[in-house]
Amino acid sequence: MNKLIYFSHIPKAAGLTFSSILRQNYKSKYCYFTHGFYEDFISRKCLDLQLRDNYFKAIGGHRVSFDVPYDSGFFDVYCIAYIRKPDERLYSEYHYLRKIGFTDKIYGCHTFKDFINEVDSHDRNGWYSNTQSNYQTLDPKVFDVLVESNKLLLFPVDRFDESLFVLRRLFSGLRNISFVSSNVNKSFSLETRKSDDLSIIPSYLIEKDLELYSTSNKTLDRLLSMYIPGQVERLKFKMACKLKLPMNFASSALVSLSNQIDSFGF
Repeated sequence: MNKLIYFSHIPKAAGLTFSSILRQNYKSKYCYFTHGFYEDFISRKCLDLQLRDNYFKAIGGHRVSFDVPYDSGFFDVYCIAYIRKPDERLYSEYHYLRKIGFTDKIYGCHTFKDFINEVDSHDRNGWYSNTQSNYQTLDPKVFDVLVESNKLLLFPVDRFDESLFVLRRLFSGLRNISFVSSNVNKSFSLETRKSDDLSIIPSYLIEKDLELYSTSNKTLDRLLSMYIPGQVERLKFKMACKLKLPMNFASSALVSLSNQIDSFGF
């Protein structure tokens, strides 16, 4: 039975970068669901119906939770998600929403501290604080079984490269795992980040996400113990990523030039 990947794209957790890897390997056989901000998840039933009408090898998007049709009779189904350190993810999302002018979603806050205070006061649904754990819509017992059986693969963002070595071993379709990071917010510098104290985030706002982050590290450690990439493989991977950089810069330059021409009304 052919393997099929469901990718749960958690906001601000290397999702576009991993999505680009799926796209470069599976091309038109990768389906990415479009979305609005904070829409509901697509039900398992709807996802299963999607498979009956289409032959995909990977399906992803913000609207895909961990509850996917693992018992599908059409494919051997796996779910993949990347989990980011909760305080860093919350900080990154705040700056991202400011960057795109989505002020109604961050209460018009002008500082990260103001944002945290407002989240603490009003965000009882956890869309900003425990966003990652919202994707865990499974029964806890089912969740544990799926994680232990490697059907639900959670990986830490800060060990992205290591996870790719594991995934290439698990999925023969992922042959090219080279990448250039996507959607990196450069609107604030490292110095700006240092000036903001992430310790102001109350622990109970991110405790569920911390549990997921711990699970993701344990999962990767377990899988790496089964497969440790050699030095030659690591070197080839690093070289492939470096060779991809000029192409990425050229593409970015063309897009930038196109945007400038449009702004002049030509």
